[in-house]
Amino acid sequence: MAAVYSVARRFFRRAADLYFVDVQVEGAEHVPLEGPVVFAANHPNSLMDTVLLGSRVERNVHYLARSGLFAHPFAAAAFRAAGVIPVQRAQDQPTGAAASVDNDAAFTAAFEALEAGRAVGIFPEGQNAPTRHVRAIKTGAARIALGAEARRDFTLGVRVVPVGLNYVERERFHTAALVRFGEPIVVADYQAQHRTDPRAAVRALTDELQQRMRAVAVHVEREEQIDLAEDLYALYGPQLREDVLGSMPDLRLPQEKLLDEATARASRAEQLSDRFLAEQLIADAFSWFERAEPTRATALAKRVHDHKRHLDQLRLRGDFTARPGKALSTRAEAAKLALYAVLLGPVAAYGLAHNFVPYRLTRMAARRAPDEPIQAISALAAGVFAFGGMYALFGWLAWHGSASLLGALLYVTTLPFAGFWFFRYRRRLGMYAQRIAARTLFLRRPQLYRGLVLEREQLLVELDAVRVAYQRVVVGGGGERGV
Repeated sequence: MAAVYSVARRFFRRAADLYFVDVQVEGAEHVPLEGPVVFAANHPNSLMDTVLLGSRVERNVHYLARSGLFAHPFAAAAFRAAGVIPVQRAQDQPTGAAASVDNDAAFTAAFEALEAGRAVGIFPEGQNAPTRHVRAIKTGAARIALGAEARRDFTLGVRVVPVGLNYVERERFHTAALVRFGEPIVVADYQAQHRTDPRAAVRALTDELQQRMRAVAVHVEREEQIDLAEDLYALYGPQLREDVLGSMPDLRLPQEKLLDEATARASRAEQLSDRFLAEQLIADAFSWFERAEPTRATALAKRVHDHKRHLDQLRLRGDFTARPGKALSTRAEAAKLALYAVLLGPVAAYGLAHNFVPYRLTRMAARRAPDEPIQAISALAAGVFAFGGMYALFGWLAWHGSASLLGALLYVTTLPFAGFWFFRYRRRLGMYAQRIAARTLFLRRPQLYRGLVLEREQLLVELDAVRVAYQRVVVGGGGERGV
């Protein structure tokens, strides 16, 4: 198992580095380097969560996965070789058969892994959850941790590490992700309670784990408010980060800046932890506002929704006022767009020509997958093989065409950078088009432009007031987490 898992981890780490524009890790010091440990993570992105977590933990992890994933013989063989433990779920059973679910073998396998000093990975929500929300977790993680300790009279030293998997945009290729590890829970602390009332100990450990998981993952209290929370961040997030969190100095080395520019990666100065902290503060503050003044909160939510709808109708982004309309020149922006498109178009075309076929093959593999979990892993695996195969083919052709191995290697090295550059080129064209649209609106429909600016400024003033009240009443009194 160790050899298979080690190879798979290296493979998927490389795949994750290609799939994500940036992966940041926070709290790595909380990950035990040895000894029995249970990693308990939120579950917003199906099997991609396993890939992301596994690629950032330098240990072999026995993941608990739903038994339905073992239906395909090839997948079942691969999962078993990597030490994955199948678990039956009541919701996957035929109607009337839920009571027949038997996971004794799964629990025994998890107990034995922990007794051998290994790591177990589990997603206690039991199913995929919406992004920005951690659902009420099941008791499986606590039962495994306490059960393993009880079998050895609480001498194992099992620890449970809460993990937050945070995606900037969960379903988008080339998005960024933050893996946040929380402080471990020492299971032996529940020894006395478990001896007198095992069920109460399981419930208490589950409650603590629930709280800690929500502390390391962005958590919007109610699922129906997730879209509103994202709209609020798009409107207010940049200002909040500047006002409350401040600006971080760019500490990148010159070569790092050059690499980030070439690969279109976000600046490392833009720490994802700051972004998600701002998202959490906004979500917490608005949840408090709903409880404190429900009528005003409902009215404010409607105005935020209406503002976003107005921007969508005009195909404007939330930062359309980043540069005032009067400061923009339609001709200057059009000239920049044309100059950028013409001068850098060949580089983007080079990237598109070399990456279009593997990109399409990856999309085809994902679309043919039977369900969403298999879709994610199919896209990742197919991408590695498709891009790797095409790059190898291009390198072979270059080698035979030029008879220069060094030249062929240098040529192949440029291909992934060119692919990343194409994505950057396309986004930059969209940015210039956005500026032209804002300037055109400012010139041709000035009243509408001023109305949108006034609408936005009024919302920002009210959101400022909500934030100040929340910090004074709740955060200042230590009632809830926040800045």
